Amino acid sequence: MWTAELVAHQAACDCGWRGQHHYAPTEHGENLAYEEWDRDHLRPLLDAEARKHTVSAETLLALVRDVRGSLHETVDDQGHSALTQRGVGQIDVVERLEHLLDDLHRTRQGFDEEAS
Repeated sequence: MWTAELVAHQAACDCGWRGQHHYAPTEHGENLAYEEWDRDHLRPLLDAEARKHTVSAETLLALVRDVRGSLHETVDDQGHSALTQRGVGQIDVVERLEHLLDDLHRTRQGFDEEAS
């Protein structure tokens, strides 16, 4: 906030958003105003945009099930069912997705437990 001299720092954005606090007219106050802008304005905007483009867990689980259900198999020399090279590659992808989903699930459980 400017008058004839700097009186205080206030977080602000070109879109019209203004922070709720005024901070000392120091470098530390400027940093606090920046942190408020980042925490209360920028990050919520980024998170909202990211959610628009995030693939849901349900979609990923459906993909994993579809890929598992369409694995290419062949019969080996002993007459046993075996995955083709393509099937081996597909199972690698499926297992990676399953590990990621497990990690996300555990992380989400941790957040839910902390929130309660």
